[in-house]
Amino acid sequence: MYNDIIPYINNKGEIAVLKAQSKNIKKDIPVFIIFLAFSFGLLYICTASSPRYAINPWNDANAFFTMGRAMANGATLYKDIFEQKGPLLYLIHAAASLISDTSFFGVYIMQSVSLSVTAFAAYKISALYLNTGWSVFSSVLTCFITVNSGCYYYGDTAEEFCLPLLMASLYFFCAYFKNTQLNSIGKPAFFVVGFFAGCVAMIKFTLIGFWFAWAAYISLYTWIAKKDFKKAAINALIFIGGMAAAIAPWLVYFAVNGGLKDFINTYFVINATAYPIERHYSFLVRLRKPLGVFSERILAAPVLSAVAVVGGILYAVTNFFAEKKFFSRMSVPFVAFLGIYIIYFGLRAYDYYLIPISVFTVFTFIFIAILLDKLFKKKSGVISA
Repeated sequence: MYNDIIPYINNKGEIAVLKAQSKNIKKDIPVFIIFLAFSFGLLYICTASSPRYAINPWNDANAFFTMGRAMANGATLYKDIFEQKGPLLYLIHAAASLISDTSFFGVYIMQSVSLSVTAFAAYKISALYLNTGWSVFSSVLTCFITVNSGCYYYGDTAEEFCLPLLMASLYFFCAYFKNTQLNSIGKPAFFVVGFFAGCVAMIKFTLIGFWFAWAAYISLYTWIAKKDFKKAAINALIFIGGMAAAIAPWLVYFAVNGGLKDFINTYFVINATAYPIERHYSFLVRLRKPLGVFSERILAAPVLSAVAVVGGILYAVTNFFAEKKFFSRMSVPFVAFLGIYIIYFGLRAYDYYLIPISVFTVFTFIFIAILLDKLFKKKSGVISA
């Protein structure tokens, strides 16, 4: 399944692999259409951006939409109009405003497309371990618990639009550590995931920890376990190149429009300094404080948090997800830990900060699907006998 996206093709098997890839693409199209319909239906109820509601009452959602409309009308972000989230988030809302600039209908469409891509990426992760039916089951439950949790709020958060990028990046990670002897993450994958990281940096840079953990873990594994420092260094540079490819157009945009200084000052400097942080903590207390803040916030979405934590534990302790090597078993828990730690490092805590951990619920639902599949097969075997 890993070879469906970044195939490892040798000279003898090239035609066979390409045929298999074409077959999988044909199979995936109807699955994606199902997820698209599912996402529009689910968010029709679960997001306040939906036509079902008169308006999204959340302040942040209205601010994002205002920034998007201003951008669509030619205003330069941060220079002509102020808000401190990333420019890519406003570009998404600018596109939404082209659909409807007097309602959140366009935002609803953007959210639905985003959720459908998240569902499809979750499906690809599930398909590493399950058949098509159970993979759809796992991904549907993953998305359902995400948008029905308390941290989802009214919908239209920056975190929500980062979910498909995080889930897709997690797919490459899971595919590799399922069997590091047979699978290989090629240079294109490092560039793509780096590009995703750059996109996230231009939506909300505090979420970037998940991608740094992704790149660091695989690079260290390649260097230490496989004793190939050159390959690890090259892959790290390619990852950085992918990030640069996503960020560079924005630097050009702001430079051309005379807003580069405003962009840097607003998005980076103000976000890093405007929120007060307690200064009296000792070094050790400051290091562990983010985990304390996270543990306090899980009450905002206790079910989602519990299912996500269980998913991380199941990945580490069961034989279903990764090969038996300790380094492989700890891969996903490491990414989850570092990503969460960086989110809460600023010691600020809003309910929607929990949304990114929803991607790790997929492992709990995959585990449940594996058990149910075995149970049904056992029962059908008894009936047949």
